[in-house]
Amino acid sequence: HPPPACEPRSAVRYAEELWALCSDGRVMRFQGQGWSRTATVVGATHLDVAEALWAWGPGGIWRLDDRNWNTVSSDPVVAAEANGPWLAWSDGSTAWVGRGGTNPRPINGRLEDIKKIAWQGSSLWALDATGLHRSGGAMLPWRQVLEGDDVLLDLAGGTESLWGVRPDGLIIEWPLAPCAPPWSGANPDDPQSLKEPRGIAVSTDGWFAVADTQNHRVRWYSESGVCLDEFGSQGVDLGGLHEPSGLSLSQDGRLAIADTWNGRIQIVDGSGDIEIVGDSLFGPRGVLWLDDGSLLVSDTGNRRLYRFTPPQWEQQLVTDLQAPVVGLAQVGGLIAAATPADGAVVLVDLNTGDIVRRLEVPGWRRRTQQEGYLALLPSGRLAASAPQTAELWSIDPTGSEPAKLLHSNLPGITAITLLPDGDLLASLTWEHRLVRIELD
Repeated sequence: HPPPACEPRSAVRYAEELWALCSDGRVMRFQGQGWSRTATVVGATHLDVAEALWAWGPGGIWRLDDRNWNTVSSDPVVAAEANGPWLAWSDGSTAWVGRGGTNPRPINGRLEDIKKIAWQGSSLWALDATGLHRSGGAMLPWRQVLEGDDVLLDLAGGTESLWGVRPDGLIIEWPLAPCAPPWSGANPDDPQSLKEPRGIAVSTDGWFAVADTQNHRVRWYSESGVCLDEFGSQGVDLGGLHEPSGLSLSQDGRLAIADTWNGRIQIVDGSGDIEIVGDSLFGPRGVLWLDDGSLLVSDTGNRRLYRFTPPQWEQQLVTDLQAPVVGLAQVGGLIAAATPADGAVVLVDLNTGDIVRRLEVPGWRRRTQQEGYLALLPSGRLAASAPQTAELWSIDPTGSEPAKLLHSNLPGITAITLLPDGDLLASLTWEHRLVRIELD
């Protein structure tokens, strides 16, 4: 095609036609044998296209609807990219994502001088003054992947790959890592799949994290089971994991990981920074954030409950127990601690360490060691998992009513947690998958 009769700033192909944006804001379309002006969008410097045609720049964001350019935002935009029905854009420090550009939500984590954003499948990447960052599924907080203000000059994405241009001109490709949905229970020897999953932590936005125990990592998924991100590999250094089990997510987005056979807890914040807590534990399996920001830990092998208080994470013994302690939950101002080898859940007064009540769990009647976890139900009762009997039980924390069998035929059920819609999400560890459980 011949060039338009202007200084073009940006060009795209939309609806099988070539469109160009001129430096004076004119939007030109090539039809038949020549170019024609369709509109003038003052303040736009770039065009982008996916399911819709977009213009953006210092004057804001516009979307082409039935031959009219409608204003989506009047705030200055320094970077934007469309992906299907979604548009992501930034003012340089915060990035937003909106379907059709409407009802945008910010991605948590403030960046510095964003230069470029790009989609790779459903995940969003940003290049800023400090390096390269990723938001899994455009839902998780930004996590830095590469550090340095000159690590890349430009960025482009696609359905399967991300490309970056280095200062020396070399183009680097990052292919999308394959990942199976958590419900499949596919071949556990396939690194795409989960292998003996345990702990689960659910956000109020619907995404969840899973301890992929025998792959020595944590994986994040969308509510529908789309892979968003992963963290960790087998090792003892910072970020290294050895058969992680329990997980707990704080209100400010910090994920506590029971790094079981490294004998410690790792705390990962939204930006990927890591802290080590309690490095002399014996096979810890349960973690629980408390309302005051302190962290409760099941020191399973030592049969103890510990409380760690920030910012120095001082360690305080809460109580000694009669059997190894696994799952934890907070109920009625007390702490519920699962001790399957003793056949019961014990309710502990956090302030005194006294055991207030002992609640028998029929699924633990054999009194053998098993990984029983707990979850507080909307009814106020406790759910308790029994992997050896493949059962899920409901326990009255007051002790007034008998235990009730909620579900059976759940072989290897370990970690359980409540979803925002009121269902339970559970790990069927022996089947290498997760399952949603409807509650009556």
